[in-house]
Amino acid sequence: PYAELQAQLREYKNNIQDLSNNIVITADLQIPYRTIIETMDACRQDSKGSLFPGVTFSKAVGAR
Repeated sequence: PYAELQAQLREYKNNIQDLSNNIVITADLQIPYRTIIETMDACRQDSKGSLFPGVTFSKAVGAR
């Protein structure tokens, strides 16, 4: 289910020079915890290797 996300991240990684290995994920309060973790895992690597191994989760703006 995360193949499209990984394909887009791979495209960024391949085409943008000096791109950091870090990414910040935010989510609405309604997003299930499992979905957040699976998204973070999908951002770390795909079948071709490392994408953004430095994944950080940040509370969404306005979240309490």
